[in-house]
Amino acid sequence: MYSMYLEGLQEVNITENKALKLEYYITEDKSYDNYHQSLSAYGIKIINQIKEDETLYFEVETIKKISYSKEQIKKAIDILKRNRVTPIGAIEVIDEIITQITE
Repeated sequence: MYSMYLEGLQEVNITENKALKLEYYITEDKSYDNYHQSLSAYGIKIINQIKEDETLYFEVETIKKISYSKEQIKKAIDILKRNRVTPIGAIEVIDEIITQITE
């Protein structure tokens, strides 16, 4: 089973006619082992809504099953929000963040 939970929002006005709305989600992939125990693997989804004049564009990046620790994912999302990371650079940045958190 796949679920998403909104963890944070960032809104950035670039110009008078252009704005970004970044949404950061925790994703959860729930499965069951051979003993019918529930296992959850967590990931990150970033959605960037770009509004330019009256046109709306979307950029999306999803990285599933990064960690079994929801707390690690929350820490990573806090860093992503603070730095306003967009979907375009998300994979490289998330890799660096997770490496630092788990060391």
